Amino acid sequence: MTEMLKDFTGTPGPYDPGCITDDRSSCMCAYIFSPHHCGAVATVNYSKTTDIHDGDNPTLEEAKANSRLLAKSYELAVFVQKVSEASAHSTGASERLYSLSSEARALLAEIIGEPK
Repeated sequence: MTEMLKDFTGTPGPYDPGCITDDRSSCMCAYIFSPHHCGAVATVNYSKTTDIHDGDNPTLEEAKANSRLLAKSYELAVFVQKVSEASAHSTGASERLYSLSSEARALLAEIIGEPK
C-alpha cells in the first residue's frame, strides 16, 4: 500500500497509467486512473494520425511514456517526502544529502501547491 503524501489536497494515489500502456489491450484510452474514483484523474493527449496538422500532441509512444510517468507521480512524491524527512533528521548527513533534502522539500512544496 502506498503511503499518504502529507498536505497534498489532490486525489490520493497510487494511480494506474491506463490502457494505452498495455500493448495487449485493444482499448486506446489515455486516462490516468485512481482506485478512489470511477473516473479518470488525468488524460494524456496524443496524436492519433500522422497528419502534419495533428503534430501539436505527442506521438503514441511518447504518450505511453508520459502516462507511465504521470501514473507514478504520486509514489514519486511520497518517496521524495521520505528522503526529505530522513535527511532532515539524520545526524552527520553529508553536505550533498542536505542539498538534496532542500531540493526535495522545494519539489514537494510545488507538488502540494504551497505558495512560493
